[in-house]
Parts: sequence; structure tokens; C-alpha cells
Amino acid sequence: MKNKKGSVSMTVTGVIIVILSAVLVISILAGIVSLVSRNATKRSSTDDLLRYIADENYDTLLHAYYDDNDNINETDERKNECWAIARYYQYGIEYKAFYKSNNSEKAAFYKEKMDKEEAMMGELKSYKASVDDFLAIE
Repeated sequence: MKNKKGSVSMTVTGVIIVILSAVLVISILAGIVSLVSRNATKRSSTDDLLRYIADENYDTLLHAYYDDNDNINETDERKNECWAIARYYQYGIEYKAFYKSNNSEKAAFYKEKMDKEEAMMGELKSYKASVDDFLAIE
């Protein structure tokens, strides 16, 4: 009699473990699908990017640049100009760091990258001075 009770108890415990394991696996898979679908569709609108620039919210602009999955093949000219400002800001951070640490070779390298991005800013070129002021670059 005791053997049957123990066997039934082990079977119930086994079934519960299997059910809980299945729920855990399904929950993990649902979370992964949710993350993938959210990241695959995450794109910043041009209006959002222009607002970040106008508000001098360059960190958010740079994050949007890296979050946007298709920014390299962008066909929207205004958006490409926004991305040029984002990259200019990123290179400006690098330039300032190397300039302050007296690494003139690396500073010159990033200054050249900044100049290339400036040329790509198009009609948004007027914001270059704002980025320079924000970064306190001479």
C-alpha cells in the first residue's frame, strides 16, 4: 500500500514539474518573440529626430541612430541629415576626449570624421554650432 502511495505521489510531482517546465519554456519563447518583433519595427520618425535636434537631445538622437535597423539604407534625405548630426555628435565626443588627453593623432582622426559628417548635414548644417556648443568644442 505504501508503495502505491509513493508511486502516485512521484507521478503527480513529475506531472507538475513537466507542466511548470512547459509553462517556463513557453514564457521564455513569448518574451523572445516580443523583443524581436519590437526591435524589428522600432524606427524613429523624421519628426522625432528633428525634435531631438531642436531640443539638443543628442544622446537620444544617437541612440535612435543605433536603434534604427535601416538607417544605413535610408532614402529620406532629411533623415540622412539627422543621422549625419548624430554621427557628428558621436565623433565630437571622441574628438574632445582625445584632444583633452593630448592625443593629437586620434583627435585629428575624429576631427576629419566630423568634417565629413558636417558636409552631409545639408539643410541642417546650422545645427553644427549647437552641437559644438553642447560639447564645448572650440
